[in-house]
Amino acid sequence: MTARIPSQRLFPRIQPLPLLLPLLLTTGLLAHEFYVSICKIKFDPETHSLAVSFRIFTNDLEDALAARSGERLQLGEEKVDPAAAQQIADYIGEKVAIKVNDRPVALVFVQTRNDFDAVECIFRADSIDTVQKLFIHNEILTDRI
Repeated sequence: MTARIPSQRLFPRIQPLPLLLPLLLTTGLLAHEFYVSICKIKFDPETHSLAVSFRIFTNDLEDALAARSGERLQLGEEKVDPAAAQQIADYIGEKVAIKVNDRPVALVFVQTRNDFDAVECIFRADSIDTVQKLFIHNEILTDRI
C-alpha cells in the first residue's frame, strides 16, 4: 500500500491578490497610445516599376506633421492641398527607405487621396527589372511614441 500525500502540501494555495496587485498598479504606467501606418508594395514587371502606397490615419499624420514643422494642417478635406501633399511626401521621404536587390530605390511622389479617416500617399519607383530581395525601413509615426 502506498501513502498519498495531500496535494495541499505539494502545491500550497497561492493567493492571487499579492501577485496581481503590482500588475494592477503598474498597468496605467505601461499603457500608451499606438500609431499605425499600412504600406503596400506592388511590382509591375511590364513597366519595371514598384507602386508603393502608405495609408495613415489622418489625425496621426496631422500630429506628426505639426510636430515636424510647427504648422497644423487640416487634412480632412476631400482633396489634399498641394502644399500639404508636398509636406506629406517630404515626411514620408525622410521616414522610409526601400532597397530592391540590395540597391536603394528612389521613391517618386505621385499623389495623396483622402479616404474617410485616413490619407493614402502613393509613390512609385522606376527602372526595376526584377525583385529578388526587398528591404523596407519604415519609421512613419515612430517619432510620436
